[in-house]
Amino acid sequence: MIKRIALILLSCAVLFAFAGCSDNKANEQNGSEQNDAVKVMPLPATDLSTIDDATLPVSFSVSDYNAEENTLAFTAYEMELFDAVELSQLTEGSSIFVEGSEIIVDSVEDEDGSVVINGGVGEENGVTLIPNDGGTYRVQLFDDYATYTQLANFELKIADTMTLNDCFDYNTLPDGVTVSAADLGTYFASLEEGANTFSYQSTTLRFANGEIQSIERIWTP
Repeated sequence: MIKRIALILLSCAVLFAFAGCSDNKANEQNGSEQNDAVKVMPLPATDLSTIDDATLPVSFSVSDYNAEENTLAFTAYEMELFDAVELSQLTEGSSIFVEGSEIIVDSVEDEDGSVVINGGVGEENGVTLIPNDGGTYRVQLFDDYATYTQLANFELKIADTMTLNDCFDYNTLPDGVTVSAADLGTYFASLEEGANTFSYQSTTLRFANGEIQSIERIWTP
């Protein structure tokens, strides 16, 4: 009888040990699957220290203009772009980083070439990405706005031949207002509240040889 009880206890111990190993393996597998989940990041930002001629989205206000030094301080941005191949690997449980925030993918669909995550823009944790140039995609917000990465702050001299083309006022479309470097201070002083702030969503600036060559602001809704 004692031997039979001992055998039963030994069998139970083996079964419990096996079950424990199975649970550990399952937990390890689940942890591995979580670690292996696809994480899509925006493409690396441009290193402006290596570039002497570029056109970039920028933001500034008229108070950033220094008439005495003939300079303009501004913040440069770059549109967030995503690799098309990496986006194609997204599945439930994957994640994508937009403007520095991680978004867990509950659903992903292809809608006429657009990548729609979690129901798309307007939904909770929803993201819509549309095709861009060079095998990339960009985020599409309401009114076709995109998302951007802040690059750096600058203060550069304004070239004598610089021109500003400003389409902020809808009534000036389609040509907008063209302002020379000599008239820039006067034009900035004439802008009313709202118009005196230039946003990276609507403004691009070209610099070359250490000077600002042109500024363009488009009309936005």
